[in-house]
Amino acid sequence: MAKELIKPDYLFEVSWEVCNKVGGIYIVIATQSLYLKSEYKRHHIMVGPDVWMDTESNPDFIEDPALYRSWRMQAASEGLRVRIGRWNVPGKPTAILVDFKQFQTFDIADSLLIIGQSNKPVYSQSDNALALIQAVRTNMEKRGFIYPPDNPDADLGIQLTYVIKTERFVQYYDDPYWWLDYPGYWPSGYWGNWTGFYYPRPVTYTYTTNALLADIVNLTTEEDGKPLEILWTSYIGGAAGSSVQNDVKKMQAAVDQAFVQSPYIRFQRRSFSINCSRSRS
Repeated sequence: MAKELIKPDYLFEVSWEVCNKVGGIYIVIATQSLYLKSEYKRHHIMVGPDVWMDTESNPDFIEDPALYRSWRMQAASEGLRVRIGRWNVPGKPTAILVDFKQFQTFDIADSLLIIGQSNKPVYSQSDNALALIQAVRTNMEKRGFIYPPDNPDADLGIQLTYVIKTERFVQYYDDPYWWLDYPGYWPSGYWGNWTGFYYPRPVTYTYTTNALLADIVNLTTEEDGKPLEILWTSYIGGAAGSSVQNDVKKMQAAVDQAFVQSPYIRFQRRSFSINCSRSRS
């Protein structure tokens, strides 16, 4: 009984040199594509990197927006950016070029914006400020993003803002035993039974809160006069303690937790998607 050769419905060939001449593999796959197209017609599809990112400057690629339009739309809905067209070699096989580096690099401000310590916002490069900046940078690098210093063409930008606020309010008591509700104070009859008029006594209460806000913005779509697209926001806040160093340690741990709660923040060869996360220390 003769063996039947099963022919696949589609044949996909994947190579870094599809529409991207680097070495000898380019010639090999470009030559064999002419034969494979005669066998599989439009079901022979080449997949390569969109390293040129511009059709006009890539002589090997002819984009066709109508070709496999539903595929491209489905890929876009899943965060994968592709362009589809023809490889400009004999036979002109179908080519899908994948954007492998939509977001790969990031830049982060070298100073911490502080609001609330003075009349105007100020930028700080203190040890505590740099420790918080480093905490965010470390988490980004752990997830595969690259931080090239002084890179004007970074894909992502990160801004950190520290906000501190002290609330004060005064309450007047005309009862000599205004402290009665506080544990550890004397009972009302300790000093005798005070009755009659009593001058109101002002009691001032204060409490301080602080917060660290981190914003990741998309720098690849930057346009003059338009606000940057915010891809991710983290809010870390709570009551301020008596030690700034302890507060910084808590915020560093909370930064780690914010990234743990956002597993989608990672660089992949496929895509990058990002939403909003909020954490409290």
